[in-house]
Amino acid sequence: MSHVLLLDTTISGVACAVVNIGDAVRIAPKSVEIFQDSSPTGSAVSVSALVHSALSSSGITIRDISAILVGVGPGSFTGTRVGLAFVAGLEAGLAGTDGHSRLKITGVDALYCAAKWLASSRDATVRLVLSSTRTIGFIAEYGPGVSAERSRQVDLAELEAAQGQTVELAGKWDAMEEIVTRRGGRVGSLAVSEVSRFAMYGMAEHVSELAQQSQLASAGAGSVSRLPEPVYLRRSTVEEALRR
Repeated sequence: MSHVLLLDTTISGVACAVVNIGDAVRIAPKSVEIFQDSSPTGSAVSVSALVHSALSSSGITIRDISAILVGVGPGSFTGTRVGLAFVAGLEAGLAGTDGHSRLKITGVDALYCAAKWLASSRDATVRLVLSSTRTIGFIAEYGPGVSAERSRQVDLAELEAAQGQTVELAGKWDAMEEIVTRRGGRVGSLAVSEVSRFAMYGMAEHVSELAQQSQLASAGAGSVSRLPEPVYLRRSTVEEALRR
């Protein structure tokens, strides 16, 4: 049996889970046990403890993990780096004596995973928005006629140009809510901790899809794993200073 670790630190604190892929590769997302810490400053402190709890609950150790799905954003600079740094540490610790990775590491857009799962569970198109600044955010869309395969940046001008849209908002974005409702749309409010849980469900579904396509084989001897590129909600303080 193959065990896959799901980890996201981009949406709300830390969320992680372990899923098992055996002969039956179809996973029921809501059967997945999710371990969360949604405190705004808890990700760096709790990520190791939560992953340990997820592994213990499944009766395995980290050496039984053959693949990892990790959220790469959009998320805060610090939160996103916490997850990627933790995965990099696992990869280095589990590498063979030749330094080559045995883990299959796949980066995923956690916001898009959440939108995809919501759309599937509601059987309707979902537009899920997460704010970045007062005027800019990210939107993940999934449903009939939507060709996007990841979230993208969106600004208030684009939202104002659309009429009568239903948008799900992760957390708060007062300016966006005002514009969408003024244009005859509806804004559904979701706690970011909820969206983080939905992302785990979506990532579990993605594991099923990858397994069915035989894309979850471990990296194997002689291979060098490359961690995915992160996507930040906004630039770090250092990057902002360098641009001035």
